[in-house]
Amino acid sequence: MSTITLKHNGQQCLWLNQSISMLERFCSNSDNKYEIVDISNKPNANDLLNGFPFAVYIDNKYVTNSPLFSLNISDLFEQKSNKLQIKGVELENGELSTSSEIKEDNINNSIEVCLNGKIECKEKSDWFRLSGNNIIGFIGYNLDKPVVMLEMEKDKSKNNALRILCFYSNDESFDYKYDLLKNFTEKLKENAFFEISVYVGEHDYFPNGTKSQFEKMDFTVIEKIGKTYLLDRGYDYIYLMKKTL
Repeated sequence: MSTITLKHNGQQCLWLNQSISMLERFCSNSDNKYEIVDISNKPNANDLLNGFPFAVYIDNKYVTNSPLFSLNISDLFEQKSNKLQIKGVELENGELSTSSEIKEDNINNSIEVCLNGKIECKEKSDWFRLSGNNIIGFIGYNLDKPVVMLEMEKDKSKNNALRILCFYSNDESFDYKYDLLKNFTEKLKENAFFEISVYVGEHDYFPNGTKSQFEKMDFTVIEKIGKTYLLDRGYDYIYLMKKTL
Protein backbone atom coordinates (compact mmCIF):
# COMPACT_ATOMS: atom_id res chain seq x y z
CA MET A 1 0.00 0.00 0.00
CA SER A 2 1.23 3.48 -0.87
CA THR A 3 0.21 7.01 0.09
CA ILE A 4 -0.37 9.36 -2.84
CA THR A 5 -0.05 13.04 -1.90
CA LEU A 6 -1.32 15.88 -4.06
CA LYS A 7 0.06 19.29 -3.05
CA HIS A 8 -1.59 22.33 -4.61
CA ASN A 9 -1.49 26.10 -4.75
CA GLY A 10 -5.20 26.72 -4.08
CA GLN A 11 -7.99 26.86 -6.66
CA GLN A 12 -5.96 28.75 -9.27
CA CYS A 13 -6.01 25.77 -11.67
CA LEU A 14 -9.26 24.50 -13.15
CA TRP A 15 -7.88 20.94 -13.35
CA LEU A 16 -7.33 20.65 -9.59
CA ASN A 17 -10.80 19.35 -8.66
CA GLN A 18 -10.76 16.97 -11.63
CA SER A 19 -7.44 15.57 -10.41
CA ILE A 20 -8.65 15.23 -6.81
CA SER A 21 -11.81 13.39 -7.94
CA MET A 22 -9.75 11.05 -10.11
CA LEU A 23 -7.37 10.36 -7.22
CA GLU A 24 -10.29 9.58 -4.88
CA ARG A 25 -11.74 7.14 -7.42
CA PHE A 26 -8.38 5.50 -8.10
CA CYS A 27 -7.65 4.91 -4.40
CA SER A 28 -11.16 3.64 -3.66
CA ASN A 29 -10.47 0.81 -6.15
CA SER A 30 -7.03 -0.07 -4.76
CA ASP A 31 -5.21 -0.57 -1.42
CA ASN A 32 -3.63 2.91 -1.76
CA LYS A 33 -4.61 5.93 0.26
CA TYR A 34 -4.35 9.61 -0.61
CA GLU A 35 -4.00 13.01 1.01
CA ILE A 36 -4.58 16.54 -0.32
CA VAL A 37 -2.29 19.30 0.97
CA ASP A 38 -2.99 22.98 0.29
CA ILE A 39 0.30 24.93 0.37
CA SER A 40 -1.13 28.20 -0.99
CA ASN A 41 -0.47 29.95 2.34
CA LYS A 42 3.28 29.41 1.96
CA PRO A 43 5.09 32.47 0.56
CA ASN A 44 7.07 30.38 -1.93
CA ALA A 45 4.33 27.94 -2.99
CA ASN A 46 4.95 28.61 -6.69
CA ASP A 47 8.62 27.69 -6.27
CA LEU A 48 7.84 24.55 -4.26
CA LEU A 49 5.75 23.30 -7.19
CA ASN A 50 8.27 24.40 -9.86
CA GLY A 51 5.73 26.78 -11.36
CA PHE A 52 2.97 24.19 -11.70
CA PRO A 53 -0.38 24.53 -9.88
CA PHE A 54 0.03 21.15 -8.18
CA ALA A 55 2.37 18.17 -7.79
CA VAL A 56 1.84 14.48 -7.00
CA TYR A 57 4.06 12.36 -4.75
CA ILE A 58 4.01 8.64 -3.93
CA ASP A 59 5.31 7.83 -0.44
CA ASN A 60 6.88 11.31 -0.34
CA LYS A 61 8.73 10.80 -3.63
CA TYR A 62 7.93 13.32 -6.37
CA VAL A 63 6.28 11.79 -9.46
CA THR A 64 4.54 14.36 -11.66
CA ASN A 65 2.90 17.77 -12.12
CA SER A 66 0.40 16.44 -14.67
CA PRO A 67 -3.37 16.74 -14.19
CA LEU A 68 -4.89 13.32 -13.45
CA PHE A 69 -7.32 11.71 -15.90
CA SER A 70 -8.71 8.19 -16.32
CA LEU A 71 -6.34 7.61 -19.25
CA ASN A 72 -3.12 8.55 -17.44
CA ILE A 73 -3.55 7.90 -13.71
CA SER A 74 -2.16 4.33 -13.84
CA ASP A 75 1.11 5.84 -15.06
CA LEU A 76 1.64 7.28 -11.57
CA PHE A 77 3.05 3.86 -10.69
CA GLU A 78 4.18 2.61 -14.09
CA GLN A 79 5.97 5.74 -15.42
CA LYS A 80 6.39 3.83 -18.65
CA SER A 81 7.18 6.80 -20.95
CA ASN A 82 10.87 6.80 -20.05
CA LYS A 83 11.93 9.26 -22.75
CA LEU A 84 12.54 12.96 -23.22
CA GLN A 85 9.68 14.97 -24.65
CA ILE A 86 9.81 15.66 -28.38
CA LYS A 87 9.83 19.38 -29.05
CA GLY A 88 6.42 20.57 -30.21
CA VAL A 89 5.71 22.81 -33.17
CA GLU A 90 5.78 26.51 -32.25
CA LEU A 91 2.88 28.38 -33.82
CA GLU A 92 3.19 31.72 -35.56
CA ASN A 93 2.44 34.73 -33.37
CA GLY A 94 -1.12 36.00 -33.82
CA GLU A 95 -2.49 39.53 -33.52
CA LEU A 96 -5.38 40.08 -31.12
CA SER A 97 -8.52 42.03 -31.96
CA THR A 98 -8.94 43.30 -28.39
CA SER A 99 -7.65 42.57 -24.91
CA SER A 100 -8.66 43.48 -21.38
CA GLU A 101 -7.67 43.12 -17.76
CA ILE A 102 -9.23 40.18 -15.89
CA LYS A 103 -11.96 41.33 -13.52
CA GLU A 104 -14.67 39.55 -11.54
CA ASP A 105 -17.20 40.22 -14.31
CA ASN A 106 -15.10 38.58 -17.05
CA ILE A 107 -13.22 35.82 -15.17
CA ASN A 108 -15.36 33.25 -17.02
CA ASN A 109 -13.66 34.35 -20.25
CA SER A 110 -10.31 33.18 -18.85
CA ILE A 111 -11.95 29.91 -17.82
CA GLU A 112 -13.22 29.54 -21.38
CA VAL A 113 -9.66 29.90 -22.71
CA CYS A 114 -8.38 27.17 -20.40
CA LEU A 115 -11.21 24.69 -21.01
CA ASN A 116 -11.81 25.59 -24.68
CA GLY A 117 -15.50 26.21 -24.10
CA LYS A 118 -18.05 28.22 -22.14
CA ILE A 119 -18.27 27.05 -18.55
CA GLU A 120 -18.52 28.57 -15.10
CA CYS A 121 -16.33 27.50 -12.18
CA LYS A 122 -17.31 28.90 -8.79
CA GLU A 123 -14.08 27.74 -7.14
CA LYS A 124 -11.98 29.63 -9.68
CA SER A 125 -14.15 32.74 -9.41
CA ASP A 126 -13.94 32.63 -5.62
CA TRP A 127 -10.15 32.18 -5.77
CA PHE A 128 -9.81 35.26 -7.96
CA ARG A 129 -12.11 37.36 -5.76
CA LEU A 130 -10.40 36.33 -2.52
CA SER A 131 -6.95 36.99 -4.00
CA GLY A 132 -7.79 40.68 -4.12
CA ASN A 133 -5.15 42.86 -5.74
CA ASN A 134 -2.49 40.16 -5.35
CA ILE A 135 -3.45 38.71 -8.76
CA ILE A 136 -3.07 40.62 -12.03
CA GLY A 137 -4.36 39.07 -15.23
CA PHE A 138 -5.25 39.76 -18.85
CA ILE A 139 -7.41 38.17 -21.55
CA GLY A 140 -7.00 38.48 -25.32
CA TYR A 141 -9.72 38.06 -27.94
CA ASN A 142 -9.73 37.09 -31.60
CA LEU A 143 -12.88 38.87 -32.75
CA ASP A 144 -15.26 38.05 -29.87
CA LYS A 145 -13.66 34.76 -28.87
CA PRO A 146 -11.28 34.65 -25.87
CA VAL A 147 -8.12 32.87 -27.07
CA VAL A 148 -5.35 33.69 -24.57
CA MET A 149 -5.10 34.37 -20.84
CA LEU A 150 -2.33 35.46 -18.50
CA GLU A 151 -2.48 35.26 -14.70
CA MET A 152 0.31 36.65 -12.50
CA GLU A 153 0.79 37.12 -8.79
CA LYS A 154 2.81 39.76 -7.03
CA ASP A 155 6.17 38.27 -6.08
CA LYS A 156 6.19 37.81 -2.30
CA SER A 157 9.99 37.80 -2.16
CA LYS A 158 10.66 40.90 -4.28
CA ASN A 159 8.94 44.28 -4.48
CA ASN A 160 7.60 45.50 -7.85
CA ALA A 161 7.97 42.07 -9.47
CA LEU A 162 5.42 39.58 -10.85
CA ARG A 163 5.41 35.81 -11.24
CA ILE A 164 3.41 34.13 -13.99
CA LEU A 165 1.00 31.51 -12.65
CA CYS A 166 -0.61 30.58 -15.97
CA PHE A 167 -0.05 31.76 -19.54
CA TYR A 168 -2.08 29.89 -22.12
CA SER A 169 -3.17 30.39 -25.74
CA ASN A 170 -5.72 27.84 -26.99
CA ASP A 171 -5.89 28.67 -30.71
CA GLU A 172 -4.74 25.87 -33.07
CA SER A 173 -3.35 28.18 -35.76
CA PHE A 174 -1.71 31.07 -33.89
CA ASP A 175 -0.10 31.70 -30.52
CA TYR A 176 -1.32 34.94 -28.96
CA LYS A 177 0.89 35.07 -25.85
CA TYR A 178 3.43 37.48 -27.32
CA ASP A 179 0.77 39.96 -28.43
CA LEU A 180 -1.07 39.88 -25.09
CA LEU A 181 2.07 40.57 -23.06
CA LYS A 182 3.15 43.32 -25.48
CA ASN A 183 -0.26 45.01 -25.17
CA PHE A 184 0.06 45.38 -21.39
CA THR A 185 3.79 45.90 -20.85
CA GLU A 186 3.44 49.70 -20.65
CA LYS A 187 0.53 49.41 -18.22
CA LEU A 188 2.61 47.18 -15.97
CA LYS A 189 5.49 49.65 -16.05
CA GLU A 190 3.13 52.52 -15.23
CA ASN A 191 2.09 50.52 -12.17
CA ALA A 192 5.74 50.28 -11.08
CA PHE A 193 6.36 46.64 -11.97
CA PHE A 194 9.87 46.10 -13.31
CA GLU A 195 10.27 42.33 -13.61
CA ILE A 196 8.29 39.21 -14.61
CA SER A 197 9.45 35.65 -13.91
CA VAL A 198 8.05 32.40 -15.30
CA TYR A 199 8.59 28.65 -15.23
CA VAL A 200 8.70 27.03 -18.69
CA GLY A 201 9.41 23.69 -20.33
CA GLU A 202 12.32 23.04 -22.65
CA HIS A 203 10.29 21.08 -25.19
CA ASP A 204 6.70 21.09 -23.93
CA TYR A 205 4.22 23.97 -23.61
CA PHE A 206 3.42 22.80 -20.09
CA PRO A 207 3.85 24.92 -17.98
CA ASN A 208 3.21 28.30 -19.67
CA GLY A 209 5.20 27.73 -22.88
CA THR A 210 8.64 26.68 -24.09
CA LYS A 211 12.03 28.11 -23.24
CA SER A 212 12.67 29.16 -26.86
CA GLN A 213 9.28 30.87 -27.07
CA PHE A 214 10.00 33.01 -24.01
CA GLU A 215 13.51 33.78 -25.23
CA LYS A 216 11.82 35.38 -28.25
CA MET A 217 9.87 37.53 -25.77
CA ASP A 218 13.22 38.69 -24.25
CA PHE A 219 13.12 36.44 -21.18
CA THR A 220 16.47 35.06 -19.98
CA VAL A 221 17.21 31.89 -18.02
CA ILE A 222 17.78 32.30 -14.28
CA GLU A 223 18.04 28.62 -13.41
CA LYS A 224 17.64 25.15 -14.89
CA ILE A 225 15.39 23.47 -12.33
CA GLY A 226 15.56 19.82 -13.35
CA LYS A 227 13.26 17.26 -14.92
CA THR A 228 9.51 16.80 -14.53
CA TYR A 229 7.58 13.74 -15.63
CA LEU A 230 4.39 14.28 -17.64
CA LEU A 231 2.14 11.23 -17.35
CA ASP A 232 2.01 9.07 -20.48
CA ARG A 233 4.22 11.59 -22.31
CA GLY A 234 7.74 11.49 -20.90
CA TYR A 235 10.22 13.83 -19.27
CA ASP A 236 10.97 17.48 -19.87
CA TYR A 237 13.39 19.98 -18.35
CA ILE A 238 11.99 22.98 -16.48
CA TYR A 239 13.59 26.44 -16.45
CA LEU A 240 12.97 29.56 -14.40
CA MET A 241 13.20 32.65 -16.61
CA LYS A 242 12.78 36.40 -16.11
CA LYS A 243 12.23 39.55 -18.13
CA THR A 244 13.06 43.11 -17.12
CA LEU A 245 10.35 45.57 -18.22
